[in-house]
Amino acid sequence: MASLDDILTTQKNGVVAINGIQRLMGDFLALISTGVTTFSGGATGLTPSTASTGAVTLAGTLAVANGGTGVTGFGVVTSKTASYSVLAADSYKDFDNNGAVGSVTFTLPASTVGLAYGFAVMEAQNLVITAPGGSTIYLGALATSAGGTITSSAVGSYLLVKCRSATEWIAQSSMGSWTPA
Repeated sequence: MASLDDILTTQKNGVVAINGIQRLMGDFLALISTGVTTFSGGATGLTPSTASTGAVTLAGTLAVANGGTGVTGFGVVTSKTASYSVLAADSYKDFDNNGAVGSVTFTLPASTVGLAYGFAVMEAQNLVITAPGGSTIYLGALATSAGGTITSSAVGSYLLVKCRSATEWIAQSSMGSWTPA
């Protein structure tokens, strides 16, 4: 293994050699002192979204279009007692009907490949999942009609749905009793 003396040698008149490459010392100092002076997350979903200087804290959720998952809610469980229009930003959240005294309908957002949601029946009330217009939810060999529903009122039933295409959602996991329509 080479020592620092072998790698870096100073020669006359401020000339430095690093691994045999000779440059003026000022050139090396300029390279060393130059670093990232500004940062912008742009349209990636990360902040800051405009150029920032100084100590910059990177935050946010990397958008799917930029190689990220777009996931902000992994592992979050949310109870709903009234109907709810599920958001793309809710992807990877679990929903249930805990505390509901009547039917609760969850309307899936526009079909975007990769979105996924879990639904658990915690009260003996209908938990209804509605596919976005033109989309179908597949439960094994069974399927909803386009824009149709899948329903359960059996406590302990669980369904994990994931969007597979612009018109198809698939149950990746299913427990209990679910009825597509």
